Amino acid sequence: MFGSCLVKALPRQQLFSALRRSHGVLQTAGLICSSSRREELTHLLAAAGVSRITWAGNLSEVFLGEGRDGEFPLRRFLRYVTIE
Repeated sequence: MFGSCLVKALPRQQLFSALRRSHGVLQTAGLICSSSRREELTHLLAAAGVSRITWAGNLSEVFLGEGRDGEFPLRRFLRYVTIE
């Protein structure tokens, strides 16, 4: 929240390689897709390093234990992936 936001449309085939370069700083991805494609895209984004995956309409919702300034509690020791 209140940080930089990158909005980038990519073909699915280029998504992993483009996002993987930013592994470690990826935080939230909002999906705008059909329910039938959600599982495939969720796995792809999680593998690329995204730490929170949600519907685009839920991007501003916060939850208990959410990362602050891009750092989750115990982030250096664990990897969190939140799928809604």
